[in-house]
Amino acid sequence: MQAAFYGIARHIGTSANMAAVAAGLVHYYGCSVSVGIPKQKNSISEKIILTDCSCSNDADRIIEICDLLVLNLSVPNRELDQVYLRHSLVRKNVIFLFGKYYQNEPNEIRQLAAEYRIDRSRICMIPYNPGFGYAYERHRVLNYMKKCPFAGNYKDIQFQQQVKQAVDAVLTYGNRKGEIYYG
Repeated sequence: MQAAFYGIARHIGTSANMAAVAAGLVHYYGCSVSVGIPKQKNSISEKIILTDCSCSNDADRIIEICDLLVLNLSVPNRELDQVYLRHSLVRKNVIFLFGKYYQNEPNEIRQLAAEYRIDRSRICMIPYNPGFGYAYERHRVLNYMKKCPFAGNYKDIQFQQQVKQAVDAVLTYGNRKGEIYYG
């Protein structure tokens, strides 16, 4: 499976969220994950390839090759109109991932799902977590994921649950090759 992570703004942490999903794939499911440029379309590989194409000049080509597009957004979500029209209507496998999410914003997510008719299972959040930010800066995200459940800190446990939900969505929708299904 090949997944393209695309964020239209620099401040929303596309690379960090991709690192959280990669660590979650390894930690929860023992998947073999690599980060880099995907192979040609429909190539069969046991390895999951994740690509951050936010700053790539070749983003459109990479997105076309990948089995799954993960749109990395932020709340409030002013840029979704442009991205939604450009990518989601022509892509079958799209997940909307909100980074630096604060738990007091559930109404905005619910409203977004209704307005754009997005199935709730396609909307995932990575909550704001200073411990994760620290781990990401030091390239220790997998270590952080492994110690999270033992920390006993509500924010860490909430972070862990949300990352697992995002990983499950990536695995579910990334394997729906060619299926016409939006919600």
